[in-house]
Amino acid sequence: MVLLGITAPGPQRSRAMAMAMSVLAVGAGAAVGLPAGGVLTQTLGRQWVMFVNALIGVLVLLGAVRNLPEMERRRTSLDLGGAAASILAMVALVFIFTSAADRGQHSALVLGRSPSPHSRSWPWSFVSAGIRIR
Repeated sequence: MVLLGITAPGPQRSRAMAMAMSVLAVGAGAAVGLPAGGVLTQTLGRQWVMFVNALIGVLVLLGAVRNLPEMERRRTSLDLGGAAASILAMVALVFIFTSAADRGQHSALVLGRSPSPHSRSWPWSFVSAGIRIR
């Protein structure tokens, strides 16, 4: 959010309004979402939480179509290297977190230690590569 406030083009008032709306959404989500999710899972079951997310997604999509202006279309190139690094980093993080459940949170794989003292374990190498490229 700080980078958005510093680097985003446009009038200062528009940036301030966008940041205020973002803070409002985060606060409202925390204040309403956690208790509502608890009530929903206790009464109807945990599967119904996904239906609420689908409903919110449809409402956001309809609001965006109605309220966002049409922008000019430009052809841009895809950042395939960045996309590949991001995918590898996310897969490695999921592997690390799921491995922590089986191997323990203090295992060498989870902590990023490898048998060689000069290299990290492969999942953390993917994570750090994804961070460096972006």
